[in-house]
Amino acid sequence: MKRTALVTGATGFLGAYFTAHLLRQGFRVFALARNASERGLGSMILRINEQHSGPALDISSDFVAVEGDVRTQNCGLSECDAKEVAANVTDIWHFAAAFEDNGNGDNTVFETNVGGTVNLLAFLKNCKTSVRLNYVSTAYASPVENGVACEKLVDPEYTGASKSNAYENSKAEAERRVAALCGEEGIEYRIYRPPIVAGDSGSGSSLGYTGYQGVFRALYLLKRRLEINIGEFFDNDLRLRVIADPGLPVNVVPVDFVIESMWHLAETDVTASGIFNVTSQHAVKLETLFRAASESLGVTGISLSTDHDFDGMPMTIAERLFRRRMKFQEPYFLTSNQFDSRNFRNFVAETELPSPACEGDYLERCNAYCLNAMEQEFSAT
Repeated sequence: MKRTALVTGATGFLGAYFTAHLLRQGFRVFALARNASERGLGSMILRINEQHSGPALDISSDFVAVEGDVRTQNCGLSECDAKEVAANVTDIWHFAAAFEDNGNGDNTVFETNVGGTVNLLAFLKNCKTSVRLNYVSTAYASPVENGVACEKLVDPEYTGASKSNAYENSKAEAERRVAALCGEEGIEYRIYRPPIVAGDSGSGSSLGYTGYQGVFRALYLLKRRLEINIGEFFDNDLRLRVIADPGLPVNVVPVDFVIESMWHLAETDVTASGIFNVTSQHAVKLETLFRAASESLGVTGISLSTDHDFDGMPMTIAERLFRRRMKFQEPYFLTSNQFDSRNFRNFVAETELPSPACEGDYLERCNAYCLNAMEQEFSAT
């Protein structure tokens, strides 16, 4: 029997790349997405696969885009789609997530990350086959003990359980819901916790602008704004003071490292359900990331410090604009943890899949891909 996967969040960065991976492994895939268009989503998966060195995909029979929303009952699936998925699915990969609220007084983050997970778990109980649940969380949902992010669930009774933002809190709560319900129902599950995910290690390709790509885009947009406002007198000096610790170690990993790691863990015969920090042993300094972005954009004048004199010299309009765009990322400019990944490495050895060191040529490839994508985006408008 052909294995069949339901993938939520199939239009997101990791979800889309992993969908292509599943198809390469011979899976049949139901890809869940809001306002999904089979032609549009399928084309995106094919474009992602083109960047892979393997054979071309034929998605005519093994790929089905289904419209739905994890925030609603039955994940928003139509009655027909719900029956077909429930009757055939063998593996569920839950990527769907929201990073920030929409700013309209809503609660998108918890509705998606917690409520969406609860709805998926309810749907899972109706599936007709033995299903393994693969939940993709974040390394920043880990409980931190003595500066080390551990491979276990956050204890809500622990006074230090509160995380940096709603996103981290919601992912920690969703993890607890997964563990509780799957434990009650005897369902095997895996929880994967990647850190900051960047472009493919070979091509630098990515999808959208989250994490490091989001910072790079914000710098690009600031440069464009200054070019328009100042014109020929703009000297490529951004004169940008960023509230950040330049020596902060940041755990950045390529998307293909995360995909290969999760695949190895999913296919390994683990005797019990597990939680895995899919992180690298090699961190990159924050100043290195900003320097690489500056060089790719051809700009200067970015100053990282936790002690800028904003009283003596108030923030400029450009600085305030950049800071607003970095509302989600800014906490990650100031604090960092070490990650315990012993559980991960018990099943995926360093010799089998070495920890990536994300510097130099790799960052240059990521930046070049994003820059080209943005130039095409703005030239078309």
